[in-house]
Amino acid sequence: MKKAPHKLYEGSGQAATVRSHMSTKVKLPLIGRTFERSQGCWNCRHRATPEESLHRWRTVDRPKNEVPIAHQKAAVMEAAQGIADVAGAVRRAGTPVKAPCPCGSGRTYKECHRTPDGAAGPVLNKLRQIEMATAHLDMFEGSLQAPHPMLGQQGLCTNLRAPEGGGYKAHNFLCNEWSGAQGASVAREGQKADDLPGDLYAKHGDGN
Repeated sequence: MKKAPHKLYEGSGQAATVRSHMSTKVKLPLIGRTFERSQGCWNCRHRATPEESLHRWRTVDRPKNEVPIAHQKAAVMEAAQGIADVAGAVRRAGTPVKAPCPCGSGRTYKECHRTPDGAAGPVLNKLRQIEMATAHLDMFEGSLQAPHPMLGQQGLCTNLRAPEGGGYKAHNFLCNEWSGAQGASVAREGQKADDLPGDLYAKHGDGN
């Protein structure tokens, strides 16, 4: 299978250039393939309010995601019993080797707990991954309340016919199930409705 070339972006704004390792240059925006939209989840009647989205997340979806995280943490701690002082290693994590050991022995960390804490390394790595999973839940919850640099403003889609059965979508997402919320046509100032993704695919037909 021929590997697709890795693309690099040069410049910024509307005059950006895409350059591949095959020395192919493409000017952005692509003529005839760059579209300005006045529609998206932000003005779709299927989008729940921020309050409704946050309530659903905190009462249904977040607890559902926290269950496997809690099970994984319990399994890691159970497997670590008798192997190392995991709790102590967590407290001592990040201690410089020449600093006094946090255990209070009066010796340096290198002379005291560095070696036994090393045995707890794999366990600590797994615990850090679990902490990251929890941090991702916190980050997503924040995006339901205010726009996030990567996630955008997330919100609950109540239309079960939408991609992935509704779920949470960024404010600028647009699908074929879009239906204007009250006032959406006024915001377009009389302009015709945007082409939906299916319409664009039908016009351009190559999946790009």
